[in-house]
This record gives sequence, structure tokens and C-alpha cells, in this order.
Amino acid sequence: MLKLLFYRERRKLNKLVIKNPLDEITLEMRPFVYKLNRKSENPWVGTVPTLYNNMKRKGVQFFQDKRSNFFKIMDGEWYFTWIGNKDQIRQNLFSCIDGRDKKSIGSILDEEVETWIQIQEIIPVNSEYPNDFPKYMEKYINYFRSIGYIAE
Repeated sequence: MLKLLFYRERRKLNKLVIKNPLDEITLEMRPFVYKLNRKSENPWVGTVPTLYNNMKRKGVQFFQDKRSNFFKIMDGEWYFTWIGNKDQIRQNLFSCIDGRDKKSIGSILDEEVETWIQIQEIIPVNSEYPNDFPKYMEKYINYFRSIGYIAE
């Protein structure tokens, strides 16, 4: 039986050490949508760190297809998506498959987009773990506010 041991090194507080790692793990992300501090309730399972030999042996599609079944590291990273104003959000619809045809995207009302935005929880930008933010975001918070990427 493979035994895993997770601990945080005392000398480097932010380093997660894994003894006897599994071949397949995934990082469960905290998704933030529409604004940098609007958090979605649905976690996103995306990144799958693994060794090159595992990727070579099993292939990329294996990891893509099976990632939700792997051992998950909670709060593994941040995931920011669909950030911007209503027009930018609408523009994002053009670049993905959403079940709507491209002609109908232009007819989405601002009120509908606003509803999508408002249902996401606002996390204060000065909050602490588990809602802390990347250092880059903290460093440039005034800039992000000035361009409307922070919900107040």
C-alpha cells in the first residue's frame, strides 16, 4: 500500500512537500469570474502536475479525460476567467462553445450579464486564507480597481 505524507516545511512556510507522490494528482482551483474578487461556488479541476515519463507513457488525453478522478489538492491555485466589463464578457462568448449561436450573443442584454455577475460572491481583497489572493494582484490592486476589475 502506498502511503502519502503531506506536511508543510517549517523553514519554508509556503512549500508543500509530498512523500511518495502518486502518478496522478490534480489541483482543485478556486475560480474567480467576471471580476478578480468574485468567487464562483463551483470548484474547477484543471492542472494535473505529473512527471514527464507519466505523460509520455499515458498520453495527454488520459490526463485530460481522467483529471476529476485523481487525488485532489484543494486550493491548489487560482483560476481567473471571464474578467472584464459587460462588453468584454459578451466578447468572450464569441470565443467559446456555449450552446448559443453567434448571432444571439449580440442580443444578450446588459441586465442578463449583470445577473450572471451579481450571483457570484464578493471576496474582500484584504481577506486572508482561504480567500487570499496572488501577490501580483495585491501589488497592483489600485490599477485593477481603476480599470473596473475589482467588485466593491
